[in-house]
Amino acid sequence: MAKQEPLRLSWWSGRPNFGDALSPLVVSHVSGREVILGDRSEVDLFAVGSIMIRARRGYNQPQENRPTIWGTGMMGPHKTDFVDNVDFAAVRGPITASLLGLGQLPFGDPGLILSELAKTEVERGDRVGVIPHHGDFKDPQTKGQIAALPWSDDFVLIDPRNDDPLDVADQIQACRHVFSASLHGLIIADAFGVPNTWVAGREIHSTASFKFLDYFLSVGRTYQAPIGFADIVDAEKSVRSISALGYADGVASSRQALIDAFPERLKAA
Repeated sequence: MAKQEPLRLSWWSGRPNFGDALSPLVVSHVSGREVILGDRSEVDLFAVGSIMIRARRGYNQPQENRPTIWGTGMMGPHKTDFVDNVDFAAVRGPITASLLGLGQLPFGDPGLILSELAKTEVERGDRVGVIPHHGDFKDPQTKGQIAALPWSDDFVLIDPRNDDPLDVADQIQACRHVFSASLHGLIIADAFGVPNTWVAGREIHSTASFKFLDYFLSVGRTYQAPIGFADIVDAEKSVRSISALGYADGVASSRQALIDAFPERLKAA
């Protein structure tokens, strides 16, 4: 395949969601190539998201092409019958690597690279941002807890159903603290050095915390159990003095490791 041809990338495109929309944007930036959505078993790269199961389904038998896994994560344990049919450049975290029986690899979520792509450098103010998971808007109890928060100009909702990652990045950069039930809400906040807190909203699958723990370990982030939406107001009072990430070095190292691990053969000529 000529390098000038579009790079065929797999990402979840089932619904508008800024986390999933990160993948083509970041991959295009790092590769210098146009990126298109690849077919199930005709892709060059798997990147952002808990989409390892897609690699497993498309490549549990040898195919003519060997795709590369770069920063991809898992939602939970599954069969490893595809591992010999793909190339691993990096995975999201050490739990993913361990469950797949992989050796030493770079860890990290490519969403961290979004900090290199922000539309503008936004000055951080006194704003607090809340990012639900897209599924939280469908659960009556969680939806009620979200509606009851003290919304104002300085206490704002950042909607994860926005499929423009750069718009979301601008909103997050303007916050002094972010509370997020979306993993990529936390990742983008980490990318810009904005202190953040994990929130557990509607439980959408039985292994919902798996991907969070995998990512936390990749950047050396200390595990803290998530809070509920109803706890945000009290929690916000206790985090007002936090102005920087204690694991910023881990974020920076992970970001650079991902950039260094991106395959040269997939970059533009």
